[in-house]
Amino acid sequence: MGDLAFVFPGQGSQIVGMGRAVYESSARARQIFDEADRILGYKLSTICFEGPAEKLNETSVAQPAVLATSIAILEAFIESVNEKLGRRVSDGT
Repeated sequence: MGDLAFVFPGQGSQIVGMGRAVYESSARARQIFDEADRILGYKLSTICFEGPAEKLNETSVAQPAVLATSIAILEAFIESVNEKLGRRVSDGT
């Protein structure tokens, strides 16, 4: 396989509803959001999925929201590829 890069968005890309579809479709994505909720001590997932937009746009919420959503999408992608290949992509096998 050739070079591979993942590009992630930054603050300003957040929008109410982000991450909901991947949360609903991927067990690994649910784990990421649940862990973020636990670590932060508040329901980041609820703010991402339902808003309000004013809260999601606060820097102290927007940055972990974009990070958690990006990691959840990446992990869901890896989970999907692993299912198709029948092995762990990150193992390099």
